[in-house]
Amino acid sequence: MNRNAGGAISGGSVSSGAIVHGTTTSVASGGGGTVITFNDVDFDNGSYHSGSSFSELTVPTTGIYQINGVISWPDATSSSVYSWQAYLNHNGSIDATSFPIGAGFTNQTTADITSSFSYMASLTAGDTIGLVGFQNSGSAVTPAAAYLSVFLIN
Repeated sequence: MNRNAGGAISGGSVSSGAIVHGTTTSVASGGGGTVITFNDVDFDNGSYHSGSSFSELTVPTTGIYQINGVISWPDATSSSVYSWQAYLNHNGSIDATSFPIGAGFTNQTTADITSSFSYMASLTAGDTIGLVGFQNSGSAVTPAAAYLSVFLIN
């Protein structure tokens, strides 16, 4: 990569990473959370995902990674609490071996709410990253949008 006198970076490329989005996952009200399933791949250079519907990205190489997550919750008719966590090595469920690496939380009244996180982590080949949604609106809710990206930076 090159940086010019004005600070702009050029000539770089992403050697390894993935961006996924889209969900039809209905997040149950209350309880221990619901694993978010993704169904669209914007970018995958390194075989981070598998199949047409998946709940996690698997890092192919040991290194330092930039991890980003976003969930948008739809309109609510009453005050509700919506939250989510990104998990390292959740393997499709939340258990004692899962490790939360980021979270978003909001009290929502009537507008779409989007929460996000960005985190750098040292990961080992085979580690998995996924999102889990929580909410207490009284009925199941499907997020308006969900995104997850993982990029090897070193």
